[in-house]
Amino acid sequence: MCGSRPSRHLAAVTLLVVGVLGAVGLPGRHAQADTTDTGTLTATVSVAAALTLTFTDDQVQLSGAPGQTPELLTAVSMIVTTNSPTGYNVTVDPDAANLVGTTTSGTIPVTNIEVRDPTVATPAYVALTDSGAVTIRSQLTPSLPTGDAIPNDYRVAIPIGTVPDNYTGMITYVATANGP
Repeated sequence: MCGSRPSRHLAAVTLLVVGVLGAVGLPGRHAQADTTDTGTLTATVSVAAALTLTFTDDQVQLSGAPGQTPELLTAVSMIVTTNSPTGYNVTVDPDAANLVGTTTSGTIPVTNIEVRDPTVATPAYVALTDSGAVTIRSQLTPSLPTGDAIPNDYRVAIPIGTVPDNYTGMITYVATANGP
């Protein structure tokens, strides 16, 4: 480099260092008195609403003859976990109007299937519909921290004249938090 530019930069650095040392006290200077200052802050933790629905078993298998109504207690088990202060609802909704035979063209209407939550105060079977979801659990409080274990009982009225076969269909469960 040329000219006096490098020395100007060096002088600026030297003055800066002397200025800093002067503030902390150099020999021959009086040190400033120690001072204490405090400050506060606000800590905010935002907690999101959370809800999980976990099946411990997710298949229902009923057996019977035409004209019978076989029942399976604790046919489905699930755990609902939520921190919603106003609780949650669980609904079931068949994906089609009929269970369909796997080897024949036979059907069983989903309206012949009934489900209940045996853990509620007055457990009653509710028939599924082919026109929308059916609420099987309504709770107005959060779940237990480890989740609420919810079993479901199932039964089906097998129509007279139904041919031997395995009839299958999908049923969708939905857990929804109430409120925020």
